[in-house]
Amino acid sequence: MRDFFSFSRFFKLFKEHWVRTWRSMLVISAVVGAMLAISLVSYELTITGAFFSPFKYNTVQKIIFELGFAIVSVLFAIYWYYSNWYKSKRITTLNLPVSSFERHCLGFVWFNIIFVLWYLTLFFIVNFIISSWAIQYEFISYTNHPEFHAGPYTPSLILSFFEPLKIFDLVYYSILVQVLLYSTLLWFHRFALVKSLVVVFVVVISYNWFQHYFIPTWLNPLDWEYEPYSLRKMINQDFSEFQEIKATSIAANLQRFHVQFVWLAIWSLIYYRIKEQEV
Repeated sequence: MRDFFSFSRFFKLFKEHWVRTWRSMLVISAVVGAMLAISLVSYELTITGAFFSPFKYNTVQKIIFELGFAIVSVLFAIYWYYSNWYKSKRITTLNLPVSSFERHCLGFVWFNIIFVLWYLTLFFIVNFIISSWAIQYEFISYTNHPEFHAGPYTPSLILSFFEPLKIFDLVYYSILVQVLLYSTLLWFHRFALVKSLVVVFVVVISYNWFQHYFIPTWLNPLDWEYEPYSLRKMINQDFSEFQEIKATSIAANLQRFHVQFVWLAIWSLIYYRIKEQEV
């Protein structure tokens, strides 16, 4: 059992990796934090639609949070690969006195725990600072344009601060894309980055097309409306009467949690690839 996994060896591996990367992580944090701040401010100033409406910053921060997490998660996978497995780094990594499963667990912890906590902390620090400015900016814009008033202006910093926590579904999909990119980087040999980005792009586009176009259009019976986990057919439009067919609990749960199975399969592929490189 100790040859397979040991907490002491794992903590030593975790500590060694942290010692090797904490300086670069500080630089990355500063760069990402600055980009988030610039994006939040610029988008707050330029967003169209409800330009003088209260709580506009809630929409701004959700959009920036989503885009930022998706982009940074991909860049993190590339950074992890090139700092641990690429050419000269690969020999150093493979010669560490730990098992392949412990190296696999290190990647799992950094991708699914450390990275998420790091990004959330960084975003909320930047968001807390910018939201204070955004509330004052929206208040000035709102009072200077009474023709756009639709009600009293009662901003809430706490509401604005915790708004991105409502979108963890997209965070999970971004992590899945991140892990998929990492697995393909480990799999390819030459031009790994180009090939991996192409594979991830094709997979994401195909998945979205299948979920949002193929299923509702080609698999949907005639005169039936497709909704997640159910099909509806209007019987009497005047009285809003319709016939509904709901998916079974097994089918609904399979559709709701199907991404988790893919996520586990990819981590199994990563472990196999790390083990194969040792041999």
